[in-house]
Amino acid sequence: MTVDSVWERVAEGLTVHGVDTVFGLPGDDMAILGALQRRGIRVVLVRDQRHAVYQAIGYGRISGRRSVCFVGKGPALTHAATGLLEARSLRHPLVLLSSNVPLSRLGTGAFQEFDPIETLGRLTVGAIRVDTDTVLSGLAEAFELSTSRGRGPVIVEVPEGLPAAPAERVNPPRHGRTSIDVPVPDTVRRARRPLVVVGGGCSGIGLEDDIVDLVERLGAAVVVTASGRGVIDETRPAFLGLSGLYAPAEAAALLPSVDVIVALGSRLEETATFGWDTALAPGCRIVQVLDDESEFGPTWATERIVADVADAVRAWRTALSAVSGHPTWAATVAAAHAALRGEGRPVPVTTRGAIPRVRDVLSEVDAALPTARVSIHENGLQDIWSYVFPSWVVRRDAACLVPSEQTPLGFGMAAARGVTLGDPRPVVVIGGDGAFASVGPDLAAFAEIDSPVLVVVLTNGGFGWLEANRRHAGAPFSFLGSRTVVRGLCAAYGLDHEGCADAAELAGSVRRAWRRAEAGRAVVLEVTVSLEDVAPGFEELAGDFPLHRPAAAAGEGH
Repeated sequence: MTVDSVWERVAEGLTVHGVDTVFGLPGDDMAILGALQRRGIRVVLVRDQRHAVYQAIGYGRISGRRSVCFVGKGPALTHAATGLLEARSLRHPLVLLSSNVPLSRLGTGAFQEFDPIETLGRLTVGAIRVDTDTVLSGLAEAFELSTSRGRGPVIVEVPEGLPAAPAERVNPPRHGRTSIDVPVPDTVRRARRPLVVVGGGCSGIGLEDDIVDLVERLGAAVVVTASGRGVIDETRPAFLGLSGLYAPAEAAALLPSVDVIVALGSRLEETATFGWDTALAPGCRIVQVLDDESEFGPTWATERIVADVADAVRAWRTALSAVSGHPTWAATVAAAHAALRGEGRPVPVTTRGAIPRVRDVLSEVDAALPTARVSIHENGLQDIWSYVFPSWVVRRDAACLVPSEQTPLGFGMAAARGVTLGDPRPVVVIGGDGAFASVGPDLAAFAEIDSPVLVVVLTNGGFGWLEANRRHAGAPFSFLGSRTVVRGLCAAYGLDHEGCADAAELAGSVRRAWRRAEAGRAVVLEVTVSLEDVAPGFEELAGDFPLHRPAAAAGEGH
């Protein structure tokens, strides 16, 4: 914890770039902790390196502030690799500080020697090794890389044994950038029945009002990808839910009529385009806007535009002075939205002894919590209900954190702590018992939270998605385990637990749990659910995707 460490210079550089919170787990060298504390930077310690990255993502993605974390060397970095994969997939700017063996020992097989620049470079948008003279310039380069075109994580390696860094000239970070005019493509101008797809690249960059204005000027329908959720107020009449795999039947039914799709900040991965191959009309044009040419996939886009999505949206909404599109298209879209919302709150099952339905759980939670909240999602089989609009609605005063298409188990559960440190709104986490248990010792972080957090754990005994596939394949195993694990983990880590296994008691359980959470603490609401209670379209699985999507929406649930 001495003051003559190179980490003092690292802490100085972080301060220059406005970093106020850092997540991590150090190696044997404790100097980084003292250096950060002396600079007034909040240090949030974790027990698993993956969770340092997850928490940093949650903190930065919801608050808009810098995402920074630190780990040791060797296996510490390989543990963090899953977090880097998620940050890269989300295109979230993040800086990961790591140590390594001294420069003089590189290539000698020293204890825990590992070259992250060579091995993990594909998971990042940059990897930088600093020496005594380049600490501040290396950090400046890392922050620039992480937020430039192709946003994502950057590794900054600080080898052990570096002497205290000499004074470097501190160049203040550049703020803002020059916008570039992006002409409106003729394809977009001529669109008569357009659909706008809002991807994760639109999140966290202040585009909400601009995208709404663009959608209105185009007279378009609008959907979001999973990671793009939270950008659009989902109560707007042009909103038709999530794209592709999670699309409600009413929205999927309109796809054959669409003549132009405008994809903003989305790579159009499989989940976002599921079902398009058979639903889209042969003449449908797809205009895709991404800021990094390497992100375009080999399929779907008929017109690729390499531009910052913010530049494109703001230039197009200005250029399109009058509402375009077919005069009846907006009305058709609004009618589909109204049909979806018209279902309202489902009539809850209140039969004594019945297993609670997931949709009822979501409805009761929605009714109990204020609309100004942050919802955090996992991606297990029963959790999918929260992806299917309008089972869960994200309103204008809310925010949302959803994992990318990589969907690492436990991402949302672990990221919740970072979210609570970056946003004062109440937080609700929606996930399964497999995700909850996967966070392990870092569940103790929930006991340290002093803001309203409701952790909704849908318990089916383990890994529901795998078990459903196992049953479909007829394999002689089981992925389901004890249904007492969540309660036991809560007892072990001193977490406030509220359980419910009876539909007749669901409303009361939700209200009790929220009343305790509202006082400023994290409360785990564990609800027993059925493995067969799945969202429409997921009744028959084939690996990662349904075998088919039914032509009409399923009923109220099981």
